[in-house]
Amino acid sequence: MIVNKLLFKIIFPAVVLIIPAVHLNAADPGQLHQAFNHIYNSKLETDIYTLGNLTVEYRDMRLTFDTGQFVFFTPVVIDTIEHYYGGFFVGQVRISFRPGLDLERDQLRRFFESDAIDAVYENVTLLFGDILYRQIIEHLSPVPDTLKHKYIKMAREEFEYFTKNENMYYAFRTLQSLFYPEGDKYLAANFSGGGSGRIFYVFNPFDREEIRLLKHYWYWHDGGEFMETVCSYSQYADDTHADINGIDKPFVKINHYDIKGMIGRKEVLTAKTKITFEMLIPSTQMLEMSLHPELIVDSIMDESGEPVNFMRYEKNSNKSRPLYIIMNHPAQFGDTLALEFFYSGKVSKKYAGQFYMTPGSNWYPGSYSTDRALFDMEFHTPKNYRFIATGNLVESRMESDTLITRWKITRPTRNVSFSMGLMNKYDFKEKDLPLLSIYFDKELHKEIARNLSPAIKTAGTDIQEEVAEDVINSLRLFSDYFGAYSFGQMRISETMAMHGEAFPGFLHLGVPAWIQRDDKGYISASRAHEVAHQWWGVGVEYETYHDQWLSEGFAEYCGLMYVQAAFGNEHFEELLSDYRDNIFSNRKYLFSSGEQSGPIAMGYRTLSTITPGDYGLIIYEKAAFCLHMLRNLMIDLKTMREDAFFNMMREFYLTYRGKAVSTADFKKLTEKYLGIDMSWFYDQWIYGNSLPEYNFTYGFERDAEGRYTGICRVITKGVNENFRMYVPLEIEVDRDRKVYIRIMIEGTDFSFTLPGLSKIPRSLRLNPFMSVLAKVKQ
Repeated sequence: MIVNKLLFKIIFPAVVLIIPAVHLNAADPGQLHQAFNHIYNSKLETDIYTLGNLTVEYRDMRLTFDTGQFVFFTPVVIDTIEHYYGGFFVGQVRISFRPGLDLERDQLRRFFESDAIDAVYENVTLLFGDILYRQIIEHLSPVPDTLKHKYIKMAREEFEYFTKNENMYYAFRTLQSLFYPEGDKYLAANFSGGGSGRIFYVFNPFDREEIRLLKHYWYWHDGGEFMETVCSYSQYADDTHADINGIDKPFVKINHYDIKGMIGRKEVLTAKTKITFEMLIPSTQMLEMSLHPELIVDSIMDESGEPVNFMRYEKNSNKSRPLYIIMNHPAQFGDTLALEFFYSGKVSKKYAGQFYMTPGSNWYPGSYSTDRALFDMEFHTPKNYRFIATGNLVESRMESDTLITRWKITRPTRNVSFSMGLMNKYDFKEKDLPLLSIYFDKELHKEIARNLSPAIKTAGTDIQEEVAEDVINSLRLFSDYFGAYSFGQMRISETMAMHGEAFPGFLHLGVPAWIQRDDKGYISASRAHEVAHQWWGVGVEYETYHDQWLSEGFAEYCGLMYVQAAFGNEHFEELLSDYRDNIFSNRKYLFSSGEQSGPIAMGYRTLSTITPGDYGLIIYEKAAFCLHMLRNLMIDLKTMREDAFFNMMREFYLTYRGKAVSTADFKKLTEKYLGIDMSWFYDQWIYGNSLPEYNFTYGFERDAEGRYTGICRVITKGVNENFRMYVPLEIEVDRDRKVYIRIMIEGTDFSFTLPGLSKIPRSLRLNPFMSVLAKVKQ
């Protein structure tokens, strides 16, 4: 017998109030797969209801249904119980949305020119949990009619926005919401017809950031379309930023990978990967994982050798990373399980007729959390290619025309990778450092040089010597600054990409790193950047994308510090000056005209359709400048010693090595070393996006005793009245004597005095050493 909860409501309105929400504990995997397909291909029922006078509230969102017509999607049946999970409303529906987090209000303003949405739409398509379902059925009245054909067509088209390009996220999350009490709060709403254009509001209790707002955009070049995330944040976050990272809710913790891979002459990776993981939630059969979109999954097996149901894209045009899994049996909290994945595909590149396999870290199945796992890997590759991977090489042998290598990682690691190509090996051994092995192809780089501009054609035939010099010197420098390098032998391979990537004891250096040094030091800085990731990003990991600047910004500034140490302060300040100019000239900020860039805490979300170049600008360059500002705040201006800054960085590394850190962790440490509350600094520079422009003027007055007082004034543009910053002031007393003091400049019009001067200084200079990311007119 099939139990229909909606039928109970209509026939026995008093009874439905005592029917509890039914949460599933287990189901036949085939039945669950069918249920997923049912939701993914939702169809409308034939019954129509009038729905009106209903207001529902979710975090930061109020949804008001004026009179209109509502139709449910046909219920999904699991274990003879019908579950209503969504429907279509046509009429007037109002959404009021204002994020509870300042960063997200600013983000909303970038897309909608307002920090709130209050709009009326003509229809909304809903996927929901039990809470909204119960509220809806309390306000339904049956209509003795059928839905007009145009609305049936409209409903079908509107629902397809949830599944466009084989997007399975919404159907999978909707199915999950039937299994857990917290799923009762689930909501995905697609608003269309009026308002501010198509938008989605999503409240997903299973995500770390439960709240999302998305906006519809077109790909004008090919007529495609997509939903772009505008806002995304935790329900626990507020303007204090204390809980900006929310609560991690991983379903599993992956502890071990056993990978067996084969790469043939046709450039195809064929792999069998066994993952061993621990369950972190009670009673689940559904998991979401990720895999490189070019890799096709053939099958997944459980520990008993039984095939496991999974869902993924079918059309090549819809390639994406998510991999949705329905296990054969429910797993309980604390269970240790294993799944074996069989997959293959091309993750390779060719250049000048040569083959290079240089994948990132998504070539094996992974969860979306910050798991650190142990790895055992075996690879079978053509014998004429070099093969290098992350970890310790424990075996290397030839069988016929195949090279077989085994690699082991005994320290929990977040990401691993490999490289393969026609590369030569160059070893460099320094007495105070582990062996450095560089893998690259001279002939290939001669070909690259011939195709580059004349200014950089001189990329030398012994460029490996130059790369080794920068790597060795930066390893020494950062070991001195932050603590000893800890990953053993360092391997470096070229990649046919324009960027690099770091793994434990293993660097992928992109094409620019193999070009001869430029006059400013950019190339050397880029090499040192990747080396610095052995401390920041690999050694100390970041918790969420809000904290990514602790990896990329730190590594970027380390590259600048390497240039300072290796080539002198002039080169260092020239690079800083370039960064400052890039940040100011690329786009106007919050209190200026033009599109607004997001703050550092927005991480990868600074990259958007309206701010396409901001990721590198903000997360690398501006974040590097923030670390520079902290360094300058800690300088002892009497002795110019920097012990406090480097002691802090060393403590940060040694305390959090092997862990994932948050901005709050680093803020706490800066407060320890500076001895003051640093909320103002982080609110302005990490969570905010003001850029000060100082206009500094001064004069001198002589008193009756013949002493002088400096009368100084700073007019600041580009900030609000609450902005404040410690800014150094250089007082040139004599030609060979300078004195430095710090001034806390507050607001937009600030005056201060320099009393008791025995004579008029030769000059005053605000913001020497570019201590603050600011423009100064003086």
